[in-house]
Amino acid sequence: GRIVFENVSFSYLGRSPALSNIALEIEPGEIVAFAGPSGAGKTTIANLIPRLYDPTEGRVLLDGIDLRQMDPQRLVSGAQGTIGIVTWMSLKCRFLSGLSRNFLITDASLEPLIELSYYLTRIRFSGNIFILNGCNLASLTRRTPEEIASLRDSLPSWVMFVSCEGYGPMPGEKVQYLEADLRELVKTYGLRLHRDIAGTSADEFARLLALPSAEPYWKLRLKGGFNDIFFLTTQGKTPEFAGVLSDLAQEQGFPAGNIGVYIQPVVQGTSCHCEFNLYYDPASRAETDATAKLTAEAADIMEVKGAFFSRPYGNLADVAYRRARDTAEMQKKVKDIFDPNRILNPGKLCFK
Repeated sequence: GRIVFENVSFSYLGRSPALSNIALEIEPGEIVAFAGPSGAGKTTIANLIPRLYDPTEGRVLLDGIDLRQMDPQRLVSGAQGTIGIVTWMSLKCRFLSGLSRNFLITDASLEPLIELSYYLTRIRFSGNIFILNGCNLASLTRRTPEEIASLRDSLPSWVMFVSCEGYGPMPGEKVQYLEADLRELVKTYGLRLHRDIAGTSADEFARLLALPSAEPYWKLRLKGGFNDIFFLTTQGKTPEFAGVLSDLAQEQGFPAGNIGVYIQPVVQGTSCHCEFNLYYDPASRAETDATAKLTAEAADIMEVKGAFFSRPYGNLADVAYRRARDTAEMQKKVKDIFDPNRILNPGKLCFK
């Protein structure tokens, strides 16, 4: 697109200006080189275009649109799997946990587990926290359809996994007080804390999570095939989404026992990854069609209710982009810049 700098000035942290009243026009396809001594502002100009920074004064326009009205980084990340750009890499380093003690917290309802998850993530409780339903816990820990069905039917409806991690010095003492706090919190919320349930050990489950899935892949074990519906939302809305799928499945005659659920808090619990797995026999045309129908209709309703499909592949792309035409058009422009020949994952997302 056409890039225009309109009297752009910029300074780092209020210091002396790195750029002053820059006026610049770059036409589509034009190659421009910036030359000058160190500190002249070459890198600063380049960083303003992908909006790593915003101008202190003036505007940077892309095809007439002020970059402050859009987020190029979000547009690029929204094209996951179709655009690849690496500028630098950040690594988060922390102490390796010297000791871990794992727990399963159960209830017949999802709501109290969500309330506890909100609290634990808000206080940044040490360790892993996520919620599964009985179907997915059974699928992860058992191998055959018969074993999965037997365990699923004996498990509570909802299970939260929580690990108490002993990072840094004195890991034993840290795990001890974390466990004491967790036990008290579980009582406060009227829930039950387990080290194992129905022959499933929390520690063994934690060990499985740290390894690649053994064959067959865990989502294929119950029926041989699966459809996923996954999106970002807030934890508090997950019971509503679960209710939508449950009601729709009952209406269409889809077995409730063939639906898996996974809820993972992210960003200190301010949002979460919500995932529904619909298991079916791919050798059965009737089951395949029924699952596809349920997937499409459930995703459609969930999008209307606020589900954000951050990785909308397959049929989810139509749902995600139908009310975001401006975003789709901008992503296509970004795609044209970085992958003009449509080499990376052709036909995916909105690039059909």
